[in-house]
Amino acid sequence: MTKLLGYAIVMAVLVALVLGLQSHGGAVSIWWADWRLDLSLATALFALAGIFIAHLIFTRMLGWVMDIPTRIRRAQARRAELARLKALADLALDFHEGRYARVMKAADDFQKDFADLQEAQRPVSRLVSVMAARAAHELRDSLLRQRWLKRLASDDLGSSDHPHLLALTEAQFALDEHHPQQALESLEGLIKGERRQIHTMRLLMRAYQLGEQWTDLIRITKLLENRHAISHLVGDHNREIAIRQLLRSAGADPQAIKGAVGLLSREDLHQPGVAMAVAQAYLAAARPGEARRLIEAALREKWDDRLLTLYAQCDDNPAAQLAQMEAWSAQHPGGGHEMHLALGRLYHRTKQMGKAGVYLEQAVSIKKTAEGLMSLAAWADDQGDVDAARRHWREAASIRSTPQAAQARSVAPQY
Repeated sequence: MTKLLGYAIVMAVLVALVLGLQSHGGAVSIWWADWRLDLSLATALFALAGIFIAHLIFTRMLGWVMDIPTRIRRAQARRAELARLKALADLALDFHEGRYARVMKAADDFQKDFADLQEAQRPVSRLVSVMAARAAHELRDSLLRQRWLKRLASDDLGSSDHPHLLALTEAQFALDEHHPQQALESLEGLIKGERRQIHTMRLLMRAYQLGEQWTDLIRITKLLENRHAISHLVGDHNREIAIRQLLRSAGADPQAIKGAVGLLSREDLHQPGVAMAVAQAYLAAARPGEARRLIEAALREKWDDRLLTLYAQCDDNPAAQLAQMEAWSAQHPGGGHEMHLALGRLYHRTKQMGKAGVYLEQAVSIKKTAEGLMSLAAWADDQGDVDAARRHWREAASIRSTPQAAQARSVAPQY
């Protein structure tokens, strides 16, 4: 619409100019040797305008014709760039589809076209090299992998936008081959400068797991959780494994146990799996009071029936423990095997033999475990029922899927 309006204004000006010139008259004479050309002023002006327009059109056409070779070269370069881009995209897609042999072949072919890539040559070369190295790693071809890693290392990575690519790739390969110390050596230069980088921290977590560096595993797990980089399930699992190993190394040494527990926050310590491991360590160190308080605090935070059986083993204050168990039983009606077993043991310990027998038999009826059968056998033995005790001991010894089976088999022969 704007262009149409502009053309209309130009035409109006031209028409007004013609009418004005015709009304005022005027002539133009052109002499050339013996030739003479007489024109009206309006005709001369329009002739000059026509000559100018014709010259403009001619020069434009001449320039377009002269520019044909340049345009052809530009189109060829564009087609080459598109072909390289398609080849790079196909290489990446083949890699993600697991077609590693095709990746290796495409990477070799792609390297031949790097000379004319100019500014994109180095980053594209690094990308192709790292994908080819990962493909060789998946194919378990160590020689090809090493060749591509050398090519990747030959680039000046230190001055690039991705200076840690080689170290991270080598660390990933080392972890996949279960060489944690080698992975940590590769990541050593990144630990301080890139601690906030999620991928680096995840690699460190795997390295600490494989290298059994449990203190560092607890620390890195907490950092990743704070950044929402791993789920709480993974974090709880890592802490439980780490604290169990640290407590196993601590043995029955109270100071060593205290040092291991000091690595955990209050929230972490009250997670059921962690609380169970620490309570078991306290019991092994003959500190049932601390085990009892820990289990009570953990159950207030999050209920888990597994802690009840361990709670009944805390020989701290049986009467108070029994009162607490009865309160929990009222809060969680219809308790399962662990609830009945813990109540039966505490009733047995407080010499309430009738209730003890009822709860122990209910626990065994819900689920037969070596631990429950051994408790029932001990109760029957205290009742003077030797035949029932012998039967329960033998049944407990036959259950080989629990750690208590060996203990049951060692006790049963006395009957």
